[in-house]
Amino acid sequence: MRMGATIERWFVRVVSAILALFAFIAIAINIVNAIGRTYFGAPLDWADEVLSYGFMWAVFLGSALLVLRDDHIRIDLASNFLPRRAIKAVRALLLIITGLFCGYVALHSYEVVESALRSGRRSVVVGMPMSWAHGSIFFGFVFMSLLALLRGGADILRLIWAPKDL
Repeated sequence: MRMGATIERWFVRVVSAILALFAFIAIAINIVNAIGRTYFGAPLDWADEVLSYGFMWAVFLGSALLVLRDDHIRIDLASNFLPRRAIKAVRALLLIITGLFCGYVALHSYEVVESALRSGRRSVVVGMPMSWAHGSIFFGFVFMSLLALLRGGADILRLIWAPKDL
């Protein structure tokens, strides 16, 4: 369990640092673009494209963090009516189902990434390989799948080994 907590802390720190860097770069690009457009009549032609693809990466990496922290959106209407142990079991089962669904999406998004790699498609303005843009969806869903399955599995094991009065 100790190793899992260390890996979790490391993952949170690395992804949080990447997201902070994305935010800093996005703000800087927006400021430079606004100044260039407003005062010099020379906007950055590539700004919108770079920001769009950067936001895609930020959203999908951030989603993995939400799964890890159990901060994702859920409807927990039943939690008012179920015993505490049943709520934990339902949440663990939902994490497993979520992990399987995310794995399914990741599998299909890989096909899109592979297609973009084979075709050599590039973005219009920057010329970035489109496999990088589509890769954000793939990696985001791979991380979400792995984290949901690991968390759900760990929660189920805790329920099995925990005292029955939980």
